Amino acid sequence: MEIRDQDLLDELKTFEGRSTFAVMKREMERRQAKRDREAKAAQAVEKLPVGKRRRVRARVQVESEKPSADYLRFLPTPLAICSLPYRALPTEVTHYERRQGKMSLVVSSGSLMAPNGEWTPQPVPWGRRPV
Repeated sequence: MEIRDQDLLDELKTFEGRSTFAVMKREMERRQAKRDREAKAAQAVEKLPVGKRRRVRARVQVESEKPSADYLRFLPTPLAICSLPYRALPTEVTHYERRQGKMSLVVSSGSLMAPNGEWTPQPVPWGRRPV
């Protein structure tokens, strides 16, 4: 395996003449191989249709970030657009659930107060850009 990236070569150079040089060389080769695989995967993603490319990027971002309390309250717009129903659900359906891989989305419809003061049931959001 050839090490091509300059930062890896510079780091390896600091170990020249030490007993750990062979071990560090294997480590730098491993890092170079990982970078090459990531670059190849990124090129493959760029060849995908726009919608599929967006879903792949969103999945990678969700899987690479560690969940935290703040993160769990935030739902990126692309994820919501890709996950909500595309067509209107029957009016009696007030609960919608979709699972994809490790993620799941649950949407429950709510109610709005009408001008007369009564609560009006609302449908589950749907469409290309749900509101």
